[in-house]
Amino acid sequence: MAVKKHSKEELMEFFGAIQAAIARDSPKPPGRTRKPSSPADTLEDAGTKMKPHEGLQQDGQPNFEGMTVPELRDLARVRGMRGYSKLKKGELIDRLRGAWSS
Repeated sequence: MAVKKHSKEELMEFFGAIQAAIARDSPKPPGRTRKPSSPADTLEDAGTKMKPHEGLQQDGQPNFEGMTVPELRDLARVRGMRGYSKLKKGELIDRLRGAWSS
């Protein structure tokens, strides 16, 4: 059985056509979607989500200890912070205190 030799360009064109056919005919995987939520759009909106007993401390900062982790994350997002989603409550509070004073 004789094997026909092909040039490198012919092989690249052949495999390119195969890849294009696979991409064209394959079903598209669903894109990543996030769980729907209702985050605050502004810092003021985030502040209205705080419970009435939380209020502001004497230094003008919110009472972060009285807030839940989702509320703290919401404030972090509104403040434009990055990397807050995996932080624990204490770490979030430390980062927010630093961001609040700046």
